[in-house]
Amino acid sequence: PDFSLSQSICSYGYFGLSPNTWQPAPEGANDNDGSYFERPLVYGTPNEEEYAVIVRVCQEIVMKDGNKSGRNEGIQKSYLTIRVVGGHRPTSKRDINQVVGQIRRILRMDDDNLPHGFWNLHPDAKKRGFGRTYRSPTLWEDMVKTLTNCNMQWKGTVEMNRKLCRVLGHGCA
Repeated sequence: PDFSLSQSICSYGYFGLSPNTWQPAPEGANDNDGSYFERPLVYGTPNEEEYAVIVRVCQEIVMKDGNKSGRNEGIQKSYLTIRVVGGHRPTSKRDINQVVGQIRRILRMDDDNLPHGFWNLHPDAKKRGFGRTYRSPTLWEDMVKTLTNCNMQWKGTVEMNRKLCRVLGHGCA
């Protein structure tokens, strides 16, 4: 992708709310060298057969010399890897597409025109891979997180989201 996973995920504070987990790169490494985003997603037929899966998303960078590295100089291409690390693994094409579709929404990959206007105004942002902002996999979750943030200090928002996920989280949070 034409963006930095760490810049996109960490662009907005909601990435730090349950059920999300962000594991930053080790100290001294590039943002995309060892960092990953992990969270549960739900797929299937609503109100009939729904399954929870825990996915881990990380960005791999391939340098012009063919080596994988996290340094920004000489990047030839980068790609995202999605791993199922828990829950019920999707097997059908429909279920896999539902999971990938949610990840595309989280990273705003469903709008390819989104960053280009911003990048035209701020070329340095393009060099850093910034331009897409985190959002939840569903509008419903974004609305809940917004409501739990109203008239509340951040610590209370974090705690309220943690409790909601524990009680209503499909056994994943």
